[in-house]
Amino acid sequence: QTNKQTNKQTIKQDRKMTKKSKEKSKTCTAPPLETPNKEEYADLLQTASSLTPQEAQVELVECARYGEFDAVRALLQVWSDKIEDFVNTTDDYGSTALHKASASGHESTVQLLLYHKAKHLPNTTGKNTPLHWAAANGHEKIVELILNHDFDSYQINAIDVLLKNSGGRSALTEGFTSQNTKLVGMLLEHDSAAEERLLMGAGGGARGGGARGGGASSSVCAVHSDDCKNGEIDHNNDEIDRDDNTPLAVQQGVVHEFNFLRDNSNHSTEQNDENISTEEVQSQTQEQEQ
Repeated sequence: QTNKQTNKQTIKQDRKMTKKSKEKSKTCTAPPLETPNKEEYADLLQTASSLTPQEAQVELVECARYGEFDAVRALLQVWSDKIEDFVNTTDDYGSTALHKASASGHESTVQLLLYHKAKHLPNTTGKNTPLHWAAANGHEKIVELILNHDFDSYQINAIDVLLKNSGGRSALTEGFTSQNTKLVGMLLEHDSAAEERLLMGAGGGARGGGARGGGASSSVCAVHSDDCKNGEIDHNNDEIDRDDNTPLAVQQGVVHEFNFLRDNSNHSTEQNDENISTEEVQSQTQEQEQ
């Protein structure tokens, strides 16, 4: 009995030490410019200044999606004081620049957005957070950046690894599908993954045996594969090639230029949520008629 009490005290002390180390590790330091030439960055600032407010908002989300770090930085520098809450601009599906950068694994862009106090919010189409997408796609470093970021200074209780999306899956559940044990470990260590909540199945974290480490992959992956088809797992339109986590549209030569008048034909291979939603409604209607 004495040994059991000692072990419990040791575990509590370890948890306190872990919590303190986590608090110390929280950071919001901006990464350095990626452009080696200051004149090139000056050109980006000029381009950003020439945009209309609506164009700037569209570009922020698109540049974040493709990891165009310096363009994102230029946009934030020019427009953050002109448009309220500019960093949290959303697209038509309620996804922010942080959603896009997290889904694609653009570490420096995510770090930059967090430095500018990007909020961790669920989108409107699937109620997915940036952490959902980062975990589902196995982006270990992105998950670490989000979990260690000091959100409390501007968004209280921003992170809940057991928060369910509209499909009933949490970031923890999505993490299990990535088969990245270190990533899952980080999610389990977060304060929101309390043992009591896991046992209750809060947020879907313990669903399918996921919280106990057994039987999760088959049931979750089945749903996850459907998500890949309807675009919910990524930016609402790109499927992910899990061999290298590169959006298929990028592999097929889709190059985003920091120019609002870019050639839209480059995006012909992509399928958006609106089209997919229309197809789903038509399919359901046909089934009902039959």
